[in-house]
Amino acid sequence: ASTNSDLVMMAEILRREGYATGAFTGGAYVGPGFGFAQGFDVFEYWPDRSRDNDELTTGIDKALNWIDSHRNEPFFFFLHTYEVHDPYRMREPYFSQMAPAAGLSQGTRIALVSPRNRAEDGFRQRNGFVIRVPGRDGGERLITDGEYPIVSAMYDSGIAYADSQLGRLFSGLHRLGV
Repeated sequence: ASTNSDLVMMAEILRREGYATGAFTGGAYVGPGFGFAQGFDVFEYWPDRSRDNDELTTGIDKALNWIDSHRNEPFFFFLHTYEVHDPYRMREPYFSQMAPAAGLSQGTRIALVSPRNRAEDGFRQRNGFVIRVPGRDGGERLITDGEYPIVSAMYDSGIAYADSQLGRLFSGLHRLGV
């Protein structure tokens, strides 16, 4: 784990005070390479982008297991997710409730892309959304103006899914008595 001796992280202070410290994060910019592991007894992050569909459920499972093993002592656990970050996906049953007529293949994702700034565009950033369809013939294309409601429905279904998973976490904490 990388450390920065100029910074004192909350996990370090709590560990020094006798707390067990654990963390699970979706990775990326909240990973050990950026110093976030500093002060944690256990710090796990999600480096496997190919399995992003499981990141939040895995994190909650790991959190509940870790908390169960430390529930009789003071502890600090940090849970972080990229669930509602792009690429957006269809989280069921929520997506079908929000966009029942979308007609997209299972596994379709929408991602934010930032093409290289070009002189002919005045070097302005031209972010856009692409739709990525799974399979050999799927490919990737820019979304049309009429598909923006699908982006919103995918995002909203991710929020609903995250909410249901956090409900599972809170129920687990209640069951554990913490």
